Amino acid sequence: MFDWLRYRHKLARLRLGHRKALLPLEKEYRRAQQDPKSEDEEGEALAALMDEVESHRDQAATLQTHHLCDLASKRLIPLPEMSEAALLGRPERSSKWKNSKHYAGLILTDDGIRDLRLALQVERRERLEIVRSWVSTIVPGLTGLVGVMIGLLAIILGHR
Repeated sequence: MFDWLRYRHKLARLRLGHRKALLPLEKEYRRAQQDPKSEDEEGEALAALMDEVESHRDQAATLQTHHLCDLASKRLIPLPEMSEAALLGRPERSSKWKNSKHYAGLILTDDGIRDLRLALQVERRERLEIVRSWVSTIVPGLTGLVGVMIGLLAIILGHR
């Protein structure tokens, strides 16, 4: 529970920081667009903006990758297979891992994140099914026990 809260807090801070970092870059890009003389400035502003967006995507994917891999390791769920090409920095299109452009290490692609989330959801449903089966067998017995207790109390209190 605390891991999830910590993850959501870090993700929210990351998104807020990203919005704050993008504001001046967007203003610079709009200013460069309005000036018809400076095509070079517009290209530089767009490149800076795109670099910041890519950096944010890498940070978010890194955070998601670490969070999902931690959950998978706690629940003994296998991670998507890392290909040798991904480790060397040349991942195939079918690879679930990619090299981060702004940070060291491999991160999950969108398909990898989706697959790992799906595996975690399936495992969670299986765990909840076990709990549901126990609850469904215990609740009717408890209901009968409560009925018997109420009946005994009515008998005891009725004779006084």
